[in-house]
Amino acid sequence: MFTAQWDAGLPQWTLAVMHDAAASSNEPSTPFIVGGGVILLAAVVGGGISAFVERWLYRLPSFCAAVRFLTHIPVASAGIAVLLFLPSTF
Repeated sequence: MFTAQWDAGLPQWTLAVMHDAAASSNEPSTPFIVGGGVILLAAVVGGGISAFVERWLYRLPSFCAAVRFLTHIPVASAGIAVLLFLPSTF
């Protein structure tokens, strides 16, 4: 689910949710609010995972740094999906 490919995982799900939001609303900003919510959700979950790992595995700083880096991928993936949605709105 957490891939950097636009046609699979979180980016595809984000695009699908944004298209559904656009189809069900007359307000043009609704899909972007939904996409921002997905980005925020990915950031919160990633932060929670990072905090949990750093709390319990603090003696492994390299592992903590790797987990912290990997939790940025879902946020970037959702951000890419929002950027891919932009051309379809113009």
